[in-house]
Amino acid sequence: MKRTLLTAITITLAISASAVVGGPEPGEGELAITSSGSTSSSTTAVGPNGTEYSSTIKMTGTNSNISIGENVENISYSGDQVNFTGHIQSPTPCHVLEQETERIKEDSYGTNIHTVNNQDNQSACTKQTIMIKYKGTFEAEKPYTLEIRHKNQTIDTIEIPEITKQDPKEDREKGLIKGFMNWFGNLF
Repeated sequence: MKRTLLTAITITLAISASAVVGGPEPGEGELAITSSGSTSSSTTAVGPNGTEYSSTIKMTGTNSNISIGENVENISYSGDQVNFTGHIQSPTPCHVLEQETERIKEDSYGTNIHTVNNQDNQSACTKQTIMIKYKGTFEAEKPYTLEIRHKNQTIDTIEIPEITKQDPKEDREKGLIKGFMNWFGNLF
């Protein structure tokens, strides 16, 4: 009986400890007991022809090294979708990401990424400027231009032409399927 009770208590403590420490990994040299992530997404149908666009922004970590600077990097394409990562400055570690995406004009969109305080009691949060790392996606019918803004300031503009270079993985997969179909067709 004592052994069963001790095992149950140990499992309960392990589960509760892992729940408190979860969240994005701290950056190098940082100490983090608790942290929170955020995901912000937007899907909107626009225009009489039902053109749709969608965007998501997900917080992936924090870093106290503000010399990184606000930026957009690692831009890649897959079909009509553009993927990117970036860094945005936040006044405290208690801030999370929000975003609004809008159609500016035909084939031109803008997404504004900003931080908002996630704490009800602001005095409990350390006043320390940090960089929040995020991962974003945007998808619309090609061609289009996407303006990425941080706190209403343009950081980068990405142009997606009618034809974009495909991901090499997609080329390999298509090559394998085509090769298999040719092999199978030659059997008969």
